[in-house]
Amino acid sequence: MVVQACQVSATHDLLPQAIDASATNTAVAKRCKKHIVLVRPHTALLMATMTGGVAYRGAFSGAIADQFRRDGGKMDICSMHKSAAADPRCKDQYPELRITLNKNLILPPAI
Repeated sequence: MVVQACQVSATHDLLPQAIDASATNTAVAKRCKKHIVLVRPHTALLMATMTGGVAYRGAFSGAIADQFRRDGGKMDICSMHKSAAADPRCKDQYPELRITLNKNLILPPAI
């Protein structure tokens, strides 16, 4: 599962339309107390940013999509996440990976 971001309105100096989640402040934290907890085994959850972080539309999702296209069948999901998180598009954003896997997950190559 890939989660882009919580829909919290915010502004950004350069691209106000390109921000999906703002850094959590006290007021936002009181309104939005939802978080994702993994309760099933064999699950990989990729999130565009850590809880309370900033997520820019298309940054992480574009970077991880490129990884799926380019490295599917060659690289495990943890390595793909690490490479996507290091992508320049994810600057100032901290993608998060949560897993309950006990084996490497390698997705099939794109057709």
